Amino acid sequence: MQNQFQKYPFLLPLVGLLLGYVVSKTFVESMFLAPGVLLMSALWLFGYLLGLWKVGKGFWVGLIHVCLGILWSGNAGGGDVFSKANGVRQSQEPRYALLEVRDSWMLGARGVRGTVHCLGVHQRGGGFWPCDADFRVSLKGISPVPPALGRYWVNTDELSEYSLPEVPGESNWRTIMRSLGIVGYVQKTAKWHVVRGSAKEISWIYRARSTCLVWLHGEFRRRLHPQHAGLVYAMLLGDKSGLDPSMEAQFGVAGLLHVLAVSGMHVALIMGALFWVFSGFGARGSPGVFLLLVLLAAGWGYTFLTGGGAAVVRAMISATWMWLGKYAVGRRQSLLHVLAGSAYLQFLIDPPCVEQLGFQLSYLAVFGIGWLHPKVMDCCPDTHIFLRWLAESSSLTLSATLFTLPLLLWQFQSFPTWFLLGNLLLLPLFSLSVYLTLACLALGWMPLLGDALYASFDLGLHMLLKILLAMQSLPLPQLFSLPMDAVDFVLMIVLVLTCCRWLMIQFLGDVLTKKEALSIWRSPKAQLLMFALTFVSLCAHLEWGRSVRHHSHHSFSIRAGSQVVQVQKYGGTLRLIGNWRNSRKKKFVWQKLQNYAEQQGVRDVIWVNQLPL
Repeated sequence: MQNQFQKYPFLLPLVGLLLGYVVSKTFVESMFLAPGVLLMSALWLFGYLLGLWKVGKGFWVGLIHVCLGILWSGNAGGGDVFSKANGVRQSQEPRYALLEVRDSWMLGARGVRGTVHCLGVHQRGGGFWPCDADFRVSLKGISPVPPALGRYWVNTDELSEYSLPEVPGESNWRTIMRSLGIVGYVQKTAKWHVVRGSAKEISWIYRARSTCLVWLHGEFRRRLHPQHAGLVYAMLLGDKSGLDPSMEAQFGVAGLLHVLAVSGMHVALIMGALFWVFSGFGARGSPGVFLLLVLLAAGWGYTFLTGGGAAVVRAMISATWMWLGKYAVGRRQSLLHVLAGSAYLQFLIDPPCVEQLGFQLSYLAVFGIGWLHPKVMDCCPDTHIFLRWLAESSSLTLSATLFTLPLLLWQFQSFPTWFLLGNLLLLPLFSLSVYLTLACLALGWMPLLGDALYASFDLGLHMLLKILLAMQSLPLPQLFSLPMDAVDFVLMIVLVLTCCRWLMIQFLGDVLTKKEALSIWRSPKAQLLMFALTFVSLCAHLEWGRSVRHHSHHSFSIRAGSQVVQVQKYGGTLRLIGNWRNSRKKKFVWQKLQNYAEQQGVRDVIWVNQLPL
């Protein structure tokens, strides 16, 4: 481990910051935490100066960043808007949330959809409590209308949190949406009161961004099929407001949801196209320093245009780092070194981003690509160019998927079966679609050429979606796992790392040093034994958890339209108490409870008909 800290200098400070963040969030109620850590650091420093103990500089670097992580994360964020709305003075006076529309809202077939930022909560006759939260907006036939830039007062009773799962074991979408930076949604019946002078509150840069987004959305809807327009807008900017939910489900089954979320792939495609243009269409080989700065400014402008998600910010920090080092300074950087440095900088800029699922998946995927992919390609012989491309694409997909698999199974208990086929067959076509989108935007103003280009693009998207729909009909489209707890998550991580280590030793030509060869735990047999023990432990713990759930007793209720159904579980028997007037209501309720029944080992279902009073 010490060698890794020396090889990647940003790794130790990053670990210190993350440890401090975890400590701060774990002991957030303790008002003496930060002073206690500082006092302990002072005692360590005093003892070091007196010569009571000797430690290396790495210890002090780590300790300073632990303290910095505690203080930094403690000052980050403005709190929870719902706790502030409910925790103000106990009064009958109405409470209002100050909402700021910084983005352009998209007008589609289902009404207005978009995102709004909450600045704080105000109680009439009381004070103003600042907050920092984002809400999803879904309005139909209600003002304000797009682009709706400005500030508005909305009653806090019309701000809603995402509901907790009705059925035990289901995905907790409140936690998942919060990990994406969205804390709730605005009800459709909300009444928006314009703040006086709100038009002047929005910065000119947000106005320019909104104008650009409205133009792009209008251009796609005017020139493409409405369903295709929402898809192109999502692929280019990551905004799925105008996307059909059934189409989003098809991307999930094919393992291509990263196509709809702006990430490093989009930054690589956009920046690659701009790099090709700025380098004289490839004639000069590399741009000068001035054009490089223009290119990076365009990349950061694209990041701002897409909303600045954690994944795209990570990609732009890495791209800026590597390109400035390569073309301005003349030094090549290791991908893992840049990855640790970008995570360090991103944490300092925005500490709460580490809780976002996009941040975690992005760094895990790139870590797998930077660590495992080069070793896999080193052992591949130089063959035909197509076979080389196939091996490289498969290695990239498997490397990224292997390191994100534990987190995906832990969060969603499901995984797409045909992800490799989807990434090999459809991902290049969707990447080509991004380039064609840019070509349409650049040449669409020409009377005949623009119309022909958009018509051809529309036809190509139609054929591409037909292939995507065919993938959904493949057998066993998704794998479902048992609910996983923290122990299963840790065992999955150990399993992945052990598998990678065994592959490197056994098949990838990992050369052992003399010291490693003498250690029994560095041998291939030891790695294989550890892999087998971890796999058996994971299966045993999952089976133990299933057995515990099978013998447990649960009692909860779910909603079936206007009716509340009482669910009682006793061992392997499930009693459903409700008004079962027809089989259609039974079918609807069973669809909600089917996964729960399979996970809990339910063998018998008793339908108890409770007549209404």
